[in-house]
Amino acid sequence: MGAVINQVRFSPDGTQLVTCGLDRTLRLWSTTEGTCDPGEVVELGDMDTWYLSYSPTGDQLVVAGGEGPFHRYDPGSGTRIGVHAEGVEFLDEPVYEPEGTLLAGIGDGTVLVVAPDGSESTIPEPVEGYSLAGAAASADGRLAVVSNRGDLVALWDRHTGTVQELPGGPEETVRLTWAPDGKVLYALSLREGILAWDGESWKAFDLPD
Repeated sequence: MGAVINQVRFSPDGTQLVTCGLDRTLRLWSTTEGTCDPGEVVELGDMDTWYLSYSPTGDQLVVAGGEGPFHRYDPGSGTRIGVHAEGVEFLDEPVYEPEGTLLAGIGDGTVLVVAPDGSESTIPEPVEGYSLAGAAASADGRLAVVSNRGDLVALWDRHTGTVQELPGGPEETVRLTWAPDGKVLYALSLREGILAWDGESWKAFDLPD
């Protein structure tokens, strides 16, 4: 029997699939020409993976567990190219900005900023009461964040430090994602289902019973 898979992602261009399993491996698959052929298998040591994401350009892959550190890999070869947040006991899900900068909340109101070349710096979290858990970056660089209580959604400009709360947001929000063109923000709420923000108001999806 194979290992249980708990994370699956396609590369931005759709030519590669990556999976993580409870056997603590990272498996790369080629999906060109309508096939799914196995490639490199990367051993993750003692990391229990709960987050997996490609960079916007597809040239990096970030793998994280529930605490630091998190690792960056070259998805072409499976080679590890960076380790970040070593010694950190708390870690929010890392989120990529459009140009490839990686942001991760590391506790104590601090965000770790990892540039595409691997260099690091830190900045404060958005404002008190918000974190990067469940955050999402749009194609034009806007960062949507959720309050720690899950009852408010806001847009955060990390360069100016401004936060714009979106009125009438869903309660118990656990995940945000942008449409590819950055015009619509989608939210997954444990209480209200899936909702979309079109720049003016939230609209709920009709979901099956």
